[in-house]
Order: sequence, then C-alpha cells, then structure tokens
Amino acid sequence: MIKTQQIIDCYLFFKGNFLRKELCNTLSISPASATREIKRYRDLYPENITYDVSNKCYISSREFSPKFEHDTNFALSLLFENRLIVNISTNQFTSLNGLPVQLPDQKIAAHISRACFLKQNVLTTYLSASSNNVFRTIAPTEIFRVGDKWYVRAFSKESGISGEFRTFKFVRFLNVKIAALSEAIHVDKEWQNEINITLCPHSKHPQLDSLKLDLGLKDKPAINIMTNEVLAGHILQDIRVDCSIEATLNPLLYQYQLMNRHEIKNISSMILAPGFDK
Repeated sequence: MIKTQQIIDCYLFFKGNFLRKELCNTLSISPASATREIKRYRDLYPENITYDVSNKCYISSREFSPKFEHDTNFALSLLFENRLIVNISTNQFTSLNGLPVQLPDQKIAAHISRACFLKQNVLTTYLSASSNNVFRTIAPTEIFRVGDKWYVRAFSKESGISGEFRTFKFVRFLNVKIAALSEAIHVDKEWQNEINITLCPHSKHPQLDSLKLDLGLKDKPAINIMTNEVLAGHILQDIRVDCSIEATLNPLLYQYQLMNRHEIKNISSMILAPGFDK
C-alpha cells in the first residue's frame, strides 16, 4: 500500500512543492487529514520540508533527501498523467513485447520533473541518435509517455538558429544540473495547437466490420481523435496507423488508415507516422 508520507516525499522529490489540496485530491482525504499527515512528515523529516508563505505551498528544502524508495514510473504517472498507481511493482511495467518501460535515471528524472514545475533551466548532456554526446541548455515544459517510452518536451537553446522546442527521449539524458539563472519563458505553439486526427478501418483489410467494432464505429464511418501537434505523430506510430498517400502499408499490420493526411501533413511530428514518407 502507498503511504501518505510516501506521496508527500514524492511530491517534494519530483515536483519540488505541493499544495494541501493536491494531497486531498490525490488520496481522497479531507483537509484536516491532509494537515495531520503534513505535520507528521514535518515532525519526522524537518530537514526536508519548509512552508513558502508567499506562494502558500510546501516546498522541498535545499537539504532535501528522499526518505522513501520511489518508483519513477509511478511518480511521473502521478504528476504528468494525474494517475495514481496502486500496489506498484517494477515488474508490472512491461509492454506486450516483453520489454520494460524505459525509465531514466531517477535523480535525472527528478531534476527534470522539478524543472518543469519550477520553470527552471537545466544544463545537460544528451545522447542523440544522430550525433555524439551533445551539451544542451534546456527549459523543460512537459513530460509525456507513449507506449513504453517517456519523453521530455523542452525549449533547447542550442537547437535551430536561436533555439526552438524539441522532443527528447527521457532515457538519453546522461546528466543534469540546474542552471543558475532562468531565461525568458518561451511559448510552445506546437504543444498548444490542437488538431484533429481522423481514422477509419484500413480500406484494404479483409475484415472491415471487426475493425469498426474495435474503433466503436456503428453509425459513422470514421473516428476523430483530438490531440496536439507534438503528440500526433507519436500517437499514429503507437497505434500503427497507415499514413501513406495511397494506403500502401500492409493492412494486417497497420489496421487503421489516416483520412485527413492533407490537413496535418505539415506538422513536424508526422515524420514519425508510419508510411508518411510514402
């Protein structure tokens, strides 16, 4: 079972702060109960926590050190998916292919996660698939999971001409250090721009009726999925959608077909979509 003290410790480690109402909402407890649990944590580990009067929240102290063992997947799911996993076990986080969910080093994960919430810049070395270790200054803004992989969305000062937003695989960060000064906050328009993905059963599949049931299609020919420009390509890759112009991918392997390719073809993440280059 997950202890309330463990949740408090998790918030301080991976988020850097928390409100009493967050504890209430996460554990479905009353404000009075949350107050008692916070007091108990402060009594047990006074060196770990302090109260920020100006922001009216509890924050991790400079001397903070986690007092519980934490599961990184649990922490990221709680903070970025608003999902509380009960009875956590490392062995349960596996994909259908038998590979474990790819998790970053926990201290690195905690640093970047806190930077998202505290709007901090991070100095890091990132191992790219297209180059050797690259030193970067990034401002993390979002963390998300697709399938068995966690990703970080961040403004990268070294990317493009004067910096731009990029999506990074979490496990490829080799080290992190919080930058002394934070720079101006940049707006991630690709993350903010909502788009619609229209899917239908693959037109060349021999059993269209079964695929309609899979998609919940009864009285309509297609299904619409609302997402943003950053996630679009990841989603289409994860659910194996044929995104080629003439639907040329194997329909037994790619059972769904993208119907509004012309509307989203200029989105940068579409490079990940199956068959998009065909």
